[in-house]
Amino acid sequence: MKTIMSVIVLLLTGTLSALAQTRPVTVDDVLGLKTVSSPAVSPDGSQVLYTVRQWEPERDRMESRTRIWKVAVSGGPARQLTFGERGDSQPQWSPDGHYVSFVSARGTGTGEDAPRAQIYVMRADGGEAWKLTDLKEAVSSYSWSPDSKHIALVSNDTRSAADEEAIKKRDDERVFEGDFRYAHVSVVDVESKQLTRATTGSTYTVSGAPSWAADSSGFVFSAKPTSMIRDYRSDIYMARLAGNAVEQISANAGPDSNPQWSPDGNSIAWVSEPTTAKAIGDGTLPSYIGNGHLMIYDVAKKRCATFTTASSMSTPDRHSGALIAAAFSLSPANAPTPTRSRSMWRQAPTLSCRARRRCSTARAAPTAK
Repeated sequence: MKTIMSVIVLLLTGTLSALAQTRPVTVDDVLGLKTVSSPAVSPDGSQVLYTVRQWEPERDRMESRTRIWKVAVSGGPARQLTFGERGDSQPQWSPDGHYVSFVSARGTGTGEDAPRAQIYVMRADGGEAWKLTDLKEAVSSYSWSPDSKHIALVSNDTRSAADEEAIKKRDDERVFEGDFRYAHVSVVDVESKQLTRATTGSTYTVSGAPSWAADSSGFVFSAKPTSMIRDYRSDIYMARLAGNAVEQISANAGPDSNPQWSPDGNSIAWVSEPTTAKAIGDGTLPSYIGNGHLMIYDVAKKRCATFTTASSMSTPDRHSGALIAAAFSLSPANAPTPTRSRSMWRQAPTLSCRARRRCSTARAAPTAK
């Protein structure tokens, strides 16, 4: 009993000592916090790029800045790579491992004249970064081609000279849900810095970074009809560099997003939320709750199949399969059932998107002229 009491006394003493050392959180504590994110492993698996976000003094105030760091997978001291005055983000390795790229807004100016975020590239073994793009609008996302020769980037369309002048005069009217700015994909040659528009027009606005084909001949991307937050619709498009050909490969009325081209180049996968909801007057869909499903598109045959995984539903019921059947005009008896293990890139079954909605019926999309 004496031994137990002694242990209890020691524990209480340690606890009280720890409590005596605690104190309320201060503003300085919050400003001292750092956030690590965006890890990117080098192609040879030896190093990792990542970002560190922290508060830094800027004249008479504190500003939040993001910097890019590099550290060896085996451990050791980390090294800061970038020191942009407005911060740096989206670090990536070129697939051949020779270069490091990131997005940064560098230069002078404030307000409408402030520099826009552009892509910068530097050698992986060190040296000064150089500016790869020089667009009037900021680069929102980008991705390297597998051959490391091109980068596909997404940015908003440039305003007209008249709109720019109206903004400077504060004479620009703002129409609610009527002043859409569309984002499109451009492809830049890393060696020559030549920029080519891959998509254009007001049919859709691109969201997210494109995913390249294994042979670097093209890429896939997701796009919405409008930039409205309440517009849940989105479709998947496939673009080819040769001839700037773009075609729509999904036909779901609801959202289709996060497309990824398979490593062998034979398939394209994306997440789909099938719905039978009827569009309201402006073409958008009413709010609804549904399960996400994995779609596999056969590039050669131009048809798709539905794969349902355990992560997309909580219980193995037929409800989600019935939604897919309604979206693609399949009988409920042939609708896919949940499975707990199915490879993304296995050979797709003969289940095709035919009848009322067909993935094989690709609609031509506007291309750059």
